[in-house]
Amino acid sequence: MNSDDLYRGPHSAVVDTGLVGMVNRQLHRHLEKNLPTKTSQGNNHTVLELGAGMGQHLNFVQKTYSKYIQSDIRFDNLPAAPSDNVENLELDAQKLVGISSSSVDRLIATCLLIHLPEPENSLIEWRRVVRADGILSIYVPCEPGLLLRATRYLTTRAKAKRLGYDHLSLHYREHVTFFVRLNLLINEVFWDCRVRRIMYPFPFLPSWNFNLWAVYQIQLPKGKT
Repeated sequence: MNSDDLYRGPHSAVVDTGLVGMVNRQLHRHLEKNLPTKTSQGNNHTVLELGAGMGQHLNFVQKTYSKYIQSDIRFDNLPAAPSDNVENLELDAQKLVGISSSSVDRLIATCLLIHLPEPENSLIEWRRVVRADGILSIYVPCEPGLLLRATRYLTTRAKAKRLGYDHLSLHYREHVTFFVRLNLLINEVFWDCRVRRIMYPFPFLPSWNFNLWAVYQIQLPKGKT
């Protein structure tokens, strides 16, 4: 079974249901918290979600946007657009071909950056399409942190095994860049931006080893992209 079939079938059954599904929904809620409030985008703005998968995140976004683009390189996995102001787009997140510079008010990336072989170039490209004063919301799992590995071993690994696939093999083939490097690259690419990193579930602990993920809420400077 290839990765496309896994994401459509057993993998979705593992991460979107039961206790694991509850934690996964918390991930999506976390991406919508701590958003910068001092922005000029108002309610007439364009949101671009990269790596939208099967459209799980859209339900958690406040519907104050004028246009929402849910994109994925696996276009067939995207669900039908639920309204006229939601658009589906086949798009490689590493090369945003067809997306004009400074044309997006907010960019959202859930479990995506850790999958990309060229994360630094991807971050530069993401920054290109977001306008000055715009926002990027990026989720990064704390791979290979102690808490994440222990949690995965006790939950998703066993659940996936019952469904006939090796969850650890999928993760360690797909998660090609680890947290420390991604954290460094985010801070370097957005060195002049307002970057807020919020860890989960223990934001008061300094070590990423004892958290499951981090959400980065990044606001570009006014008048500069």
